[in-house]
Amino acid sequence: QRTVQQVIEEIEMIEKKLSPRYIYICDANFMPSIQRRKEWLQLFIHELKKRKFHAYFSALLRTNDVIYYEEFIPQLKEIGFTCLYVGIESFVQRQLDFYNKHTTVEENLRAIDIILKSSMKINFTFLFLDPFTSIKEIRENLETVKKLYVYSYITYDQPFFSMTSTVNSIVGTKLHNIIKQNKLELSDDKGYKFVDNEVTRYYETVREWNYIL
Repeated sequence: QRTVQQVIEEIEMIEKKLSPRYIYICDANFMPSIQRRKEWLQLFIHELKKRKFHAYFSALLRTNDVIYYEEFIPQLKEIGFTCLYVGIESFVQRQLDFYNKHTTVEENLRAIDIILKSSMKINFTFLFLDPFTSIKEIRENLETVKKLYVYSYITYDQPFFSMTSTVNSIVGTKLHNIIKQNKLELSDDKGYKFVDNEVTRYYETVREWNYIL
């Protein structure tokens, strides 16, 4: 990992040259749940507090990392973080297990609650559909999102989530092998067909609506 000093110097350089309004920390896992990173983050927060940057910050986190760093979330808000992007992927446990997320629906909900309590904005990443998705699971995901009532906390610099977002089949992955074993291969953008014909109709209909709109 890069040192705190290196990151701070890069932020200073960006501020001086570009005067940006926002700086997105482009790290696939900004706060992994390990003690060494916790020590790094403590120093990062300390150093950022000593400076007066004009830009606001945002970063990408996993839900279990939000929980691991719960005490740090309000501190991030204090030093200029205004939004956290969270890899929710699904509110259906079968999908979380299928994606090998090592998280639970309950952890997803708790992570969201932690961020909202800090008054930061939030954005989700979703993998709404996979080859074995059912209509019941689609309803379950949508009902959970509806109950959260997070719309006033969402940042709209990108779509909240797509109702046709899919996990994609890539050669060499476990998913690709499962698709081949179940004879679900298709030569389309996602690389497979859905087991449930109702989901196929749902997917095609919503995509057509999106195209018309």
